[in-house]
Amino acid sequence: MRNLFDTKVRRGRGSIGEPRKLQTLGVIRLEKFFDSLGLDGNTIEEKSKRFVYLTKEKGNGWAFNAILKFMQFQLDRANRKEITGSTVRNYLKSIKLFCEMADFTIACKKGTSRL
Repeated sequence: MRNLFDTKVRRGRGSIGEPRKLQTLGVIRLEKFFDSLGLDGNTIEEKSKRFVYLTKEKGNGWAFNAILKFMQFQLDRANRKEITGSTVRNYLKSIKLFCEMADFTIACKKGTSRL
């Protein structure tokens, strides 16, 4: 008898819901956020370290303003029908997850409540 989990995982292969593809999309969105800030670095790892460093140096207020500015830009794109509202939400999810892992969640929570 097959395990229910194994069956669900096999059905999901090749779909957009596959965990690897979702992780890849999240990384792409996060890198676009870092690029919008003009962070130095060739890889996503270098850019993320630079973002964490600048947040520690300049404070959570700087990170909050950077996130808010980026999200406002994405909302404007959604209003112009360049992207969908769910895409905007997915950008925010990627940034929030990164912030939680980097231990500065307050700025992200504030940013979410204002959007």
